[in-house]
Amino acid sequence: MVSTVDVPLHLQPIEFLFDKELAFRDYKQLKQYKDWDPTIPGVKEYPEVKAAVRCWHEQQDGQRILLTTPSVLVGYRVEVYRAEGTTQWYTAVIIGYNEATRVSIF
Repeated sequence: MVSTVDVPLHLQPIEFLFDKELAFRDYKQLKQYKDWDPTIPGVKEYPEVKAAVRCWHEQQDGQRILLTTPSVLVGYRVEVYRAEGTTQWYTAVIIGYNEATRVSIF
């Protein structure tokens, strides 16, 4: 997230899973997500919340792969957004990865 608005340091941006609302909350009051606990009250009554958490967790796993072992993605087809000139999405295949610069080669 990039912003030119001054936000106090103790506030952190959060996005709610179900309604996608963006809000700022006190960092000290946030609880770290570790594992999804299906015994939490309300889960059985709100299966859409459970599905949203499962989807979020899968996205986090994908992000973790990109950040920790991007070299395993060589050969995968990806969508690349080009912001220079005409802004549009391009389809590309990752053909290499430079460990020194941490740059994927398309």
